[in-house]
Formats: sequence, C-alpha cells, structure tokens
Amino acid sequence: LPVSATVNGSGNEGGTITTTLSATDVDNSDDNALNFDGSGDYITIPASTLGGAITIQAWVNTTDANRSWQRIIDFGNGSSSDNIILGWRGTSGKIFFEVYQGSSSVKLTTDNDVFPENQWIHVVAVNDGNGNASIYWNGQEKASGNILSPQTLTRNNQYIAKSNWNNDQYYAGTFNNIVLWNTALSSAAIMDIYNGTDPTSSSSNYNSSSSLYAYWKFDEGTGSTINDHSGNNHHGTISCRIGNRNCAIRISPIT
Repeated sequence: LPVSATVNGSGNEGGTITTTLSATDVDNSDDNALNFDGSGDYITIPASTLGGAITIQAWVNTTDANRSWQRIIDFGNGSSSDNIILGWRGTSGKIFFEVYQGSSSVKLTTDNDVFPENQWIHVVAVNDGNGNASIYWNGQEKASGNILSPQTLTRNNQYIAKSNWNNDQYYAGTFNNIVLWNTALSSAAIMDIYNGTDPTSSSSNYNSSSSLYAYWKFDEGTGSTINDHSGNNHHGTISCRIGNRNCAIRISPIT
C-alpha cells in the first residue's frame, strides 16, 4: 500500500506551501515513485543553464491523459520564453515535445498514438542540438521530426508536473526516475535504459553517464527535497498549492 504524508492547510486558493514527506519503502525494493494529485502538486528545480543536444527520460503512470496541457517537465523563463517542454497536447491525450527559442517554438507530437492511462510507460524525448527530435515510448519511436534546438542559457522557472502557463492543468499520476542528459541518446541506448540499465552505469549500447545533467529517482522517503543523483546538485523542492482542502504528495513503492 502507498505510504503518504499529508499537509493540511486553509486559506485563499493560490497559497503555496512546501510539503514534507515521511514514508518507508515497505516492499524493500528501494524503488519508490512520487504521486501527484493534479490539484497543484509540483517540483521546482533551481535555475540552471542547459542547451544544445538533450535527452529527457521519465517513467510515467498518469491517471488522466486528457488533462489540458499537463506537464512532465517545463523549463523556461515564464510562458513562451525559451521553454523546453515535455507533456500532453491540450486534451488530446497525445504527448508533445516542444522547444522555444525566445517566443518562437515548434512542437513534435505523437499524432498516431494516445497515451495509455494507469500503467507505467517509459517516455523519452531526444533533440540532437540541430532540431532533429524523436519521442519514444517503451523503447519504440512514436514520433520524429524537426523542431528548434534549445538555446544554451539560464532558465529560472523550471518545473516538474507544472506548466509555465497559468491556465494549464497540473499533472495527475505518478513519476519515477526523471533523467536529463546533455547529449542525444541513440535508439539502442534508449532501449538499454528501458530494459534496466541504470543511467549512472554503462552497457553495450549506453555509455553516456558522463553526460548526465540531472537524475531524480524520487526515492527519498522523507523530507521536501528531491535529490539529484547526477552529481550536479540540481536538487528539487516539492510544493503544492492549497485552498480550503487537504494537500498530499505521496511516495509509493513500485509494485
């Protein structure tokens, strides 16, 4: 059963608190996931510089693929300001990968596939630094095409499960092992990662551990900090927005 920490609060909608988690790995797997209720739970990543070739990975289990413009990540300087986005396009249930250069952008969308709900899917987005981009689910390419390449600059508004646009919905579901590399992984390397190669190790097709930018395992079990296991100290802070209701972010053992 999930182990949860609940923070109670009251006040005007839009107040922000930092949630402190307390949980144990009850199945001794040392592999937990972080649950988001869709009502304002998210993670803030400190400002940092990223650009050029990138790969984004997340293990995703959403309860609602049709939540309008919900995010896996959105790193930018506000709305339409050098954003790097991986999320769901409108209420279509389709995944999109978008890069802004200033206020200009191009999207890549999984036009032929709607994202499955209530099951774990390994999602990867790749940009080779020249705008050649792909989206993979469970090691299989679902979309490819040319978008913009991320400009190398500091992004101050960096979120997991939250958009830089105020009217977009928060993510509802569970995340595990979100990873960023400052290189474009090959399809063979992505398959090795999907099949269990740890991003900090290597395999016959994967040798990019030195290119890790950030690696969030979501297995802390206590506290309000999500640790970056890449060694680059991009530690995240869990927050939620509350009105006159309870607010909970839960760490749950993977089963």
